[in-house]
Amino acid sequence: MKKHIIGKVLAALIVLAASSYFINLQAQDVVVEFTNPDGKSYGSSNEGFLGVGIGGSGSGATADGKAFAVDDPHVELLFKIGVAGQIELEAKTPTTYEPCVFAVTSWNSTNVGSTTITELFGKSFSLILTGESRMQLGQDVDGNRGGIGVRGRNQYRLDDEGSEWLKFTLDGKVGIEFVNIGYIDVSGGDDANFILKDFDTDQYHVLIDGVDGTPHPPSLKIPATDYSMRYNTDELTVTTADTVGNGGGKLYSLEFNLVLAEPKPPAISSIKPKRSDSLSFEVTDDIEIQFDNTMDQTKTSAAVTMIPALTSRVDTWTTENDADLLTITHDSLDFETWYTLVVSDAAEAANGLTMLAPDTIRFKTLPPKPEIVSTFPENNATDVLPNTTMSIEFSKSMIRDSVNKGIVFDPAISGITFVWSNDNKTVFISGDEMNVSEMYFITVGPPAMDDFNQLLHKSYTGIFTTAIATSVENDMASGVVIYPNPASGMFQVSGMDVASLQIYSLTGQMLKEIQNSTSIDVSDMETGMYVVSVSDREGNKVRKTVVIK
Repeated sequence: MKKHIIGKVLAALIVLAASSYFINLQAQDVVVEFTNPDGKSYGSSNEGFLGVGIGGSGSGATADGKAFAVDDPHVELLFKIGVAGQIELEAKTPTTYEPCVFAVTSWNSTNVGSTTITELFGKSFSLILTGESRMQLGQDVDGNRGGIGVRGRNQYRLDDEGSEWLKFTLDGKVGIEFVNIGYIDVSGGDDANFILKDFDTDQYHVLIDGVDGTPHPPSLKIPATDYSMRYNTDELTVTTADTVGNGGGKLYSLEFNLVLAEPKPPAISSIKPKRSDSLSFEVTDDIEIQFDNTMDQTKTSAAVTMIPALTSRVDTWTTENDADLLTITHDSLDFETWYTLVVSDAAEAANGLTMLAPDTIRFKTLPPKPEIVSTFPENNATDVLPNTTMSIEFSKSMIRDSVNKGIVFDPAISGITFVWSNDNKTVFISGDEMNVSEMYFITVGPPAMDDFNQLLHKSYTGIFTTAIATSVENDMASGVVIYPNPASGMFQVSGMDVASLQIYSLTGQMLKEIQNSTSIDVSDMETGMYVVSVSDREGNKVRKTVVIK
């Protein structure tokens, strides 16, 4: 059963000394009594319970109307077993309502019993008390002792109409055997029932006084062992409930013995690669298998196989909280390859039990990480025109926004725009005109990643230097403008008496030419970066880059 600690609380306390209600403490492993330390008789105008909302007694507020609600009410009884078997109790609640905090922390004790089972020495376990409705503390009808229940419509009701539960969830590597459960019948309903339910087996135990169904007297301890209330599971939920609208009551005591938890077959609690990530496993990642038990490590390693087989496999075992983790290192796996990891049912725990069934996970390794294939300008390029459009080509399709964020210029270039090729492998970068005779650094790094969310194999840093504006060609180039750039249909050339205009690929192949026109149609050209050569009637030439999108 799923472990769930609910967080809204009540007030109750623990008594270590023997009382008229209990047999000798020495004869019991644990005795807990839920008492009322401040003597209040929590009635309809002074509830010691945790609820939801602000208002009167029916909505879970204090007498002065201040809400003390918390999310998911609960009380935790944490038991710690010393090295000599003495059992200590620490009671906790998440509420900030002072009376409830006072009551719950009053249960704390350094000695609520002892056990002679040496295997349990040094261990701890907890009982988590939760309720489907508001949880309530108070006294019995005579004001003799405290009680803990689920607040319903009436002030002492264990719950409201129907079956609302007060649950006790066991968490820890122990078993418990209930000896006595003390309970107060406070509502006086003739049909009141007090029920114990094992949520692991869904088995109910209706506890009544005698075979004729006579209801319990106002104060009674029920011998739970008469109903085989022994539990050895890691998590157990015991339930008290009122199954009719007019019945009800509160627990005032618990007595139980500790027993060794029954051995259980081992199971895998987590595995890497995760089943949900079966298509994104790094070729160098370790394989990790977390068991919920201590294992026979030799037998279990032999029960773990991989298809195709791993090379240079090394198994490492670590143990924490009575559970073993197997970590398998290996040589790099093949890229984009399906593997099958099998843990057979021969995997065996230290207790001698084997897994109930084999476990298999199929996963595929990732492709190689992306790399930068080329840049324009190239690294260490010089005489780069200040209005040059730059480009970066990757080995794989990239996530555009991640790359845009991962590109940094130093010094910074203002007005940066990015245009991508259709295959998302090349990005073209343009911006405001750069400074002349300036060294620029370009860095491409995280968060730039490919379509598999893989970062670059390694970050890139390049250097280029812009040209000195002294040559006639450079002077002319600074006055020539191509717009729009990037272009998708037509682009225009201004600042020069155009005699001819040619468009070249970056490999030098002439793709288009036009005479005596300052505009050219590029709507039929593929996305990319191109070189535009513009000549005037005196034979001067200017070269510019343009991005077509």
